[in-house]
Amino acid sequence: MVTPHLAGLAKRLGGKKFHLIVSTNPGDIERLAKHLRAEGLTEAIPGVTVAGGAGHPEWGGAVQVPYYVLFDHTGKLVRHRKCGDDHEGADGLQMIEWVDKLLAQIPPIAVGEEPYTALADVAKQIAFKKKLAANVKQLEAEAPEAEGERVEEIKRLLERVAAWRDEEIATALAYLGTEPKQTVPALKALSGELKGTALVAPVEEKLKAMRKAPELKSALKLAAALEKTQKKLDKLKVPKAAANRGVKTFRLDDPDCRKKHEKALAREAKALRKALEGHEGLPFAQRVQEMIAKLEG
Repeated sequence: MVTPHLAGLAKRLGGKKFHLIVSTNPGDIERLAKHLRAEGLTEAIPGVTVAGGAGHPEWGGAVQVPYYVLFDHTGKLVRHRKCGDDHEGADGLQMIEWVDKLLAQIPPIAVGEEPYTALADVAKQIAFKKKLAANVKQLEAEAPEAEGERVEEIKRLLERVAAWRDEEIATALAYLGTEPKQTVPALKALSGELKGTALVAPVEEKLKAMRKAPELKSALKLAAALEKTQKKLDKLKVPKAAANRGVKTFRLDDPDCRKKHEKALAREAKALRKALEGHEGLPFAQRVQEMIAKLEG
């Protein structure tokens, strides 16, 4: 089972260089996928995979669950432990701290494992986005007249930066299915990082197009409708029967809460269905459909 903390980690790092592989018995994949959806983890969130019977030669297998196995960006097994506090030898939530540490060690821009000789210092700065625009502009200016090993290294570095740029554009567009409000800001930030370089052109073109894109406007409307519904749900009072069982806030998965506010849930489902009309093909529509399914039980 995926703990709420792990689910939260996957959602927080969605779109970043983090991938959550949830392993289970091959026969339980669909059941686990359903559990993930209940935790808010869907195919719309980048970096989540459900696998059956995953293993590793350096790890003997989990004796108790939940159990995590952590790899760094090179594929090296870094740590594996029981997760939580209720098992002997478990390390609480240190897994989350380890993930953040490993992410900090990953260069934002992958300049490749091939060594750089003439441009070693520049390559290191570019990898960690230090003076990125200035370094890229310098490489672009030098490229036509470069000689010797600098020719190949300049070409390689510019290709690496272009590949990173394309990944960042894809990440920004992926927000259309998760957080539409972040799409334009992400593209604007990327444009700023490459300002004044030749490599910024595709970013500016996509930013200009996205600001006028009907799919973004529709996604923002759907996101606003979903947010409105969630705010209304948050205001619903917890019935006494549920409160006696320790339920402190309204929960869609609580039978007493559902029974008490059956009409309100039906109204919200109807409102979301209306908002969804004509927009069923949008990536964000999946989140709205999931909420409708929860409202209708």
